[in-house]
Amino acid sequence: MMTGVLRGTGNATESAQQAGELLSALRLDNCVDTRVGTALVKGISGGEKKRTAVAVELITKPRMIFLDEPLSGLDSFAAWTVVQVLKDLAANGCSVLCTVHQPSSEIFETFNKMICLAPAGRVVYCGERNRFLQYMSAVGHTVPRQYNPPDHILFLVQTLPKEELDSFTQKWSAEEQKCVLDKIEAMRSSPDPVGRTFLKRKKGFHAQLGYLVERELKGTLRNKVGLIMRFVVNGIMGLLFAFIFMNVGHKSLQEGGVQSHFGAICNIMIGTMFGSVQPILLQFPSERPIFLREYAANMYGSMPYFLAKTIVEVPLAGLTSLETWLISYTTMGLHGDFFELVLISWALTLTASSTALFIGCSVANAQSAQELAPLMLVPQILFSGIFISISLIPPALRWLQYIAALKYAINLACIVEFNGLPEGPSLLKSQNIDPDKKWVYMGVLLGIFVGFRTLAMISLRRKAKFVF
Repeated sequence: MMTGVLRGTGNATESAQQAGELLSALRLDNCVDTRVGTALVKGISGGEKKRTAVAVELITKPRMIFLDEPLSGLDSFAAWTVVQVLKDLAANGCSVLCTVHQPSSEIFETFNKMICLAPAGRVVYCGERNRFLQYMSAVGHTVPRQYNPPDHILFLVQTLPKEELDSFTQKWSAEEQKCVLDKIEAMRSSPDPVGRTFLKRKKGFHAQLGYLVERELKGTLRNKVGLIMRFVVNGIMGLLFAFIFMNVGHKSLQEGGVQSHFGAICNIMIGTMFGSVQPILLQFPSERPIFLREYAANMYGSMPYFLAKTIVEVPLAGLTSLETWLISYTTMGLHGDFFELVLISWALTLTASSTALFIGCSVANAQSAQELAPLMLVPQILFSGIFISISLIPPALRWLQYIAALKYAINLACIVEFNGLPEGPSLLKSQNIDPDKKWVYMGVLLGIFVGFRTLAMISLRRKAKFVF
């Protein structure tokens, strides 16, 4: 239905009706409420996936469609069903081209024209299907009556000696000189030029965004295991930090208490960063092929796609941040404004996920994303000011602090937590944190969020140019 609306000419009601008709025509009624599935999630069968992929293209009512091996993996009846739908489509003015490997006799009889290829892509026949037997007899390779013509020709071109195969292809080349080239020249000299078909205009921005948000939300809610594990892992890490730094906020005046208090804030922020990065690194590389295919088909733009992901991600990030501080705040005995700390963690979650999104857009698979993650995450800890003061870092590397979201989230959290405490000014000064630059730190976080999302969008759009 989404494809029918965003790539077709009808509205949601018409697309729903067309979807129902295709489900019936392709014998998909029995799995209409079944998830398609993945390599790890059980779903519909391979044949049903193939028919679903065909239906996604047919619902747009194209003027021309090319299908690569649409019958592979289907039983004879399922294959015949797909061919009948394609035959009806062709009867309504759509040109249907498909590659078929050894079609059955019933399917072969439905073809109007056919192209037979020998090894290395050489053409041995290209013309009307009902003239094929006549041509084969004329060139000395008569098809026996009891044989299926496609089986015969495929076996023939793979078993003929090289010299005979070369002769076979040359005979068609000579035939083509007589019956095809004249038609091409006639078409070229025709006063009516062949019209060019352009991609249809995309639907409006709001329509694209609405459907993408709906799909993103459904995908998130359907992944119950991933959703539950995200909150469970976040909760366990929050409990671990809470009990390790229990009542640390009330021990700041004791020996080593200030540094431990500061360490509690830093650990919560580091845990927030890593917790938000891992799901994106694993999830997005698997979604990227879908985006590339649909973007290349002019189904939607990159802006609504990324905006939809952000809209669904924002409340989820807020809930995980709220969970972290509900567990840690009272147990650690912290003093800063609770809601400000939640908002800072929320901002860090979104900014860190933007970094992960950029990595996911730049690599081919989840394994590569995982291997590149330390390159983006470890330097953030180094430039956070925890282990070494920023002023002591060589000037040639100091600029990297401006893409380290963790540093600015820690700065903001420390301002909120320590600014009103007696030992606060000395700690903030020792960490090179200026309370008067609070809005600057927030601006840098916003800049990193927007910057990495933009880079991710540009990276995907560049890759989509090479998808056809």
